[in-house]
Amino acid sequence: MRQLFLLFTLCVFIVTNHYVDSLNLNSEQKLGGKWIDYIILIYFSIVLNKVNPISEHDKELCYNYFEVKKFDKNTIIEKAGKIHLYHNFIVSGILRKYTLEETGLEITTAINTEPCFFSCYSSVMEGKISDENLESITNCVLLSVKREDIDFLFTHGKTIHQYTILLFHKTIEEQKHKVLDLVNLTAKKRYLKFLNQYPQLIQNVPLQHIASLLGITPQSLSRIRKEIIE
Repeated sequence: MRQLFLLFTLCVFIVTNHYVDSLNLNSEQKLGGKWIDYIILIYFSIVLNKVNPISEHDKELCYNYFEVKKFDKNTIIEKAGKIHLYHNFIVSGILRKYTLEETGLEITTAINTEPCFFSCYSSVMEGKISDENLESITNCVLLSVKREDIDFLFTHGKTIHQYTILLFHKTIEEQKHKVLDLVNLTAKKRYLKFLNQYPQLIQNVPLQHIASLLGITPQSLSRIRKEIIE
């Protein structure tokens, strides 16, 4: 994954160099940590541009309000029982959300990887105490924006406004399909669907997390995987 990101960095160097020059950074800033942060932010703007053409004004908003954060694997980024403070975009790595039952059992509610937004949306957007933990499954690089800055970006950024609306609808659709899958699909079909949609996650996510997400026991998932192999 890291090698792919470095390759991507080399591929976009010519494009990013022109933009960074326009920011009037001094030599120390260009050679320091700010340089790689700007490349990450430009990658983010390229992803947004695939949804709707992003204006220079919106790019500047992203550079001014999003910050690069790096986390080691198995780190609790935001805790249950608190209002979550950041809306996150995954640049690299895998995150999951999970709740904790009174018995200590972890229930995985969502897993995703780059490039996408991934947060406990109701807590961030509505300022509610979250019942979910946000955890890094692998080492992660995120672009994060503070919840108090989201309204400003939503109001002043045209592309960001459109992207946020699309993201909201996408989140609702995903939750609806998850409920329908639990009702209409067998455990084996749910796993095969997950395998087809997220093949890159199978090798990097512990099976107990996948089993929990799909609403089956780890033992049942192991049996299903064995049947598929045979």
